[in-house]
Amino acid sequence: MMDQIRFLNDDVLRNSMKYFRYLSFLHKVK
Repeated sequence: MMDQIRFLNDDVLRNSMKYFRYLSFLHKVK
């Protein structure tokens, strides 16, 4: 169970990082 939670947390972190990079990329393009 704990492993599952940690895995989910890592996934969320990774996705948020991607989203953050995407946002900064959009800002640079403007």
